Amino acid sequence: MSLQSALEHATAGVIEMQEVFDRAYADELRLYRDLLRTDPTGSTGSFLTGLMPLRQRIEYSELDFSVMIDLRRTHGFDIQTKILNLGYEHRYGITRSEASRFKITVHQVPLQKEDQDE
Repeated sequence: MSLQSALEHATAGVIEMQEVFDRAYADELRLYRDLLRTDPTGSTGSFLTGLMPLRQRIEYSELDFSVMIDLRRTHGFDIQTKILNLGYEHRYGITRSEASRFKITVHQVPLQKEDQDE
């Protein structure tokens, strides 16, 4: 999975969560309207007002990604003579690190006019 697709997947998760909240709100609002229709006189209006569903919105989300890559290379050789117990060894190494951090902060975008009428 590329970094771009990981970011797209994570941000899509926030959108999908808001869609779940919106569907649940629409279902609860339908049930509430059906409940209001059962009382044509309106005598339980003040009681039913307290049962009105509240809309849930994701107003702020923050995604924080960190990626760290380490690269290590080691080269070497050695020469030894066992008879004299002499030797020469040469080692060479490189270590390189790279780090990237992505932080995405999203504040809620205001609803469009047609969305507010629901």
